[in-house]
Amino acid sequence: MPRWQTRILQDTSYFILSATNGEGLQLLIIDNYTFDYKNVITIPQYGPNGFKTNSPSFYWHNSDSIFLFPTSLNKVFLYNRNSELTHTYSFDSEAIMSFDTNEQQQGGVLLDSILYINTIPHSNPNSLQFTSNTYVTHTLNLNNNEFKVWSGYPKKHINRILPTSFLGGQIINAFDSLLLINNYHSDSIEFFNINSRKFEKVSAGMTGYNHLEGLKKPIDNRSVNSLVIQLKYPNYYKILFDPYSNSVYRFSRHINPNYDNYSDGEILNELENNNSKLLQNTLIVIGPKLTKRYYQLPFNIEYAFPSKDGLIVQISSLELEDKDVYLMLRLN
Repeated sequence: MPRWQTRILQDTSYFILSATNGEGLQLLIIDNYTFDYKNVITIPQYGPNGFKTNSPSFYWHNSDSIFLFPTSLNKVFLYNRNSELTHTYSFDSEAIMSFDTNEQQQGGVLLDSILYINTIPHSNPNSLQFTSNTYVTHTLNLNNNEFKVWSGYPKKHINRILPTSFLGGQIINAFDSLLLINNYHSDSIEFFNINSRKFEKVSAGMTGYNHLEGLKKPIDNRSVNSLVIQLKYPNYYKILFDPYSNSVYRFSRHINPNYDNYSDGEILNELENNNSKLLQNTLIVIGPKLTKRYYQLPFNIEYAFPSKDGLIVQISSLELEDKDVYLMLRLN
């Protein structure tokens, strides 16, 4: 599946879609209001301007500031609109870094020459020390290449193991003065007030649902047990800010509470029988005063991006699996 990002510049909403081919990384820039393809940028994998690794993550800040995060290299590459490598930021860190691409949503935040990015170190996630020795978010100072820890895992997960599908998250800028950290596994959103320079948390999830507390023993992430965990606990797999409605949209995939007490075997049986009622998708709308509204959605969302007319989503549908289906949601 392609990786994607949304970005608002000068009251225009952009949707950036990426794909890799034999030449390198292609970025398709789409104006969400006119639906015009503004540009296609191909960043080479090899040669003097190449990023030289497979499956890089990206953050499109503007047309002349495209950050690429290569896998397993402690470097960040900056490209311009002509696919020219304009700067390489090399840094020291506590581990070899990978930049989170879980669920394909890309991004970051650049403020005052500080780049805020989600990270997953190349370390053993089945170690009980993983959540105490690694961190969800780092900052990179573009003036001096200083790479610093910014946010870690909650204390309740210290000396606990999280399946890899629950590691990491996204960071977004919202409501002018807040940076929000969306952890896939957490009911709460951690936010940083740019003005006061303080961290706080707010409950912004499926209150009343069982949430993943972490495991005391290693788990095979390709096993049936891992699949059941992914099904049983809410995963907050996307978050974005809509400046047109001044709202944050947080997406949750979770089990129908009617099946909450089913055994692992019973859940797998329902899944194998294609029970359409087993899993649910919920859209959580968060207002500027951190109020919350909940909308249950009858479909799974692949992409989502704001527009002046409403929230546009691409959905997955078993009935229309050979077609791309886009819907516009107007939320009261």
